[in-house]
Amino acid sequence: MQLTVSKRLGLIILLLALWATIYFAQSTAVTGQFTDTKPGMFLTLTHSVTLKDSPVSSLYIPSNLYNVKFGQITFKNETFDVVIGLKNGKETLLIDGNRNKNLSDDIIYSQTSPITDTSIYIARLTFNDGSYYYIALWRIKDELYYCGITRKEGWLYSGDKKYKAAVAETDSDGWYTKGNILFMIDLNENGKFDGPEFFRKYVKIESEYYTIKSITRNGESIILEKNATSVLVPFVGEQFPNILLKDINNKEVDLSKPIGQWKVIYFNFLSASEIPQIKNWLNTLSNFSKEEMKIYALFGVSSCEYSPSKKCPKIEELENEYENITIIPINNKDLDELTIRLRLLYPETIMLVSPNNTLVYRTPAGVVTEEAIWKYTITMPTIEQFSHLIETLDKN
Repeated sequence: MQLTVSKRLGLIILLLALWATIYFAQSTAVTGQFTDTKPGMFLTLTHSVTLKDSPVSSLYIPSNLYNVKFGQITFKNETFDVVIGLKNGKETLLIDGNRNKNLSDDIIYSQTSPITDTSIYIARLTFNDGSYYYIALWRIKDELYYCGITRKEGWLYSGDKKYKAAVAETDSDGWYTKGNILFMIDLNENGKFDGPEFFRKYVKIESEYYTIKSITRNGESIILEKNATSVLVPFVGEQFPNILLKDINNKEVDLSKPIGQWKVIYFNFLSASEIPQIKNWLNTLSNFSKEEMKIYALFGVSSCEYSPSKKCPKIEELENEYENITIIPINNKDLDELTIRLRLLYPETIMLVSPNNTLVYRTPAGVVTEEAIWKYTITMPTIEQFSHLIETLDKN
């Protein structure tokens, strides 16, 4: 009888532990389902293919296309033929998106590049499993360049709330992996994805922080796991988290310190073309630091480190020139992680943190999503505008 009671007690304890595990997992995880494949994304990782004078396989090509060049591109281990030539004297690109060896029945159109004045072609690929994938293609001389511009839309479920959300893969191979995705959540529920609503690796929903735990290879399902600590720079008006970095002397610094003092965080790439702009900002910020304001200057280490000159000094020279500014070099290995956590905008970002560690300003960024190729609109303030902001806040 005693043995039976012990078994029952053990079973009860096991069930309670299982229930606690399930409850904890449900309370700390957020899930998303994305089944609607749509064109529309930023230009992602670009691949290239050399164009040739003859096709790799037999193809049907419209007879009014001449000066034709041939190539092939691959997504999800499936290969698609592409040709580019002239039609009535105008460049025309065709792709066998449905892989039937007929280049006259595929979905393709063009738009003007948001970066250059050249034409970019938008095409839809159909995979063996029936799923779609949208790509952008453009030609530079005898090279054809292409990348994915596909997003999968659906819903993100967090407790009793759900948000319109989407996911896109960023390495342009057709597969979704958690280290190479861009995640979008319509947090303000206005029906679109705004500048602060794009995430990589870390996600903030209301007051909680999450890490992308897993995503299915087809991009249709995602799981977010709650983080115990703040890992991401918040939206304006929220508390700035502890972010630890190493200064030029390898001394650890916390961007949220000192508490009780205004803090400015400036980021740029240390390159010859940016040095005049960098020095203009550092000259102004150096004056601010004399007024009980802590200044952090973060620099992506680039060409200046490898070929220093008068126009492109080494980072140690900046430290000697601006002794009252904490100079922090960011090497290539750490740049991606820091970009994600600080939500840095390239090439230049500035942030202002109040004495009680509230983020009161950061470089504004919007998103233009009307066409298939999206683009950021970044509005870096002028030095005069930022100086006026500091003066106004100081008076108040």
